[in-house]
Amino acid sequence: MATSKEKIDAIFDLRAAAEKKALAEKALVEDPKAEKRDQLLDAQLALAEKTMVAIDACHECGHQHSNGAAHA
Repeated sequence: MATSKEKIDAIFDLRAAAEKKALAEKALVEDPKAEKRDQLLDAQLALAEKTMVAIDACHECGHQHSNGAAHA
């Protein structure tokens, strides 16, 4: 079962991956070269991986979700 620290770490890793993807998108707009497209693809793959880790960590907590209520 995932601990609160594992869940928090997964969420912060997800946030960092999303930020990296956004920066890669911006860089591609400013400089549309193959290298920038490759960097964006790498960032998208990393974001997908971190998303799955975060989903798994949340799913493992075993708490029922309810509207407006947070759980750790």
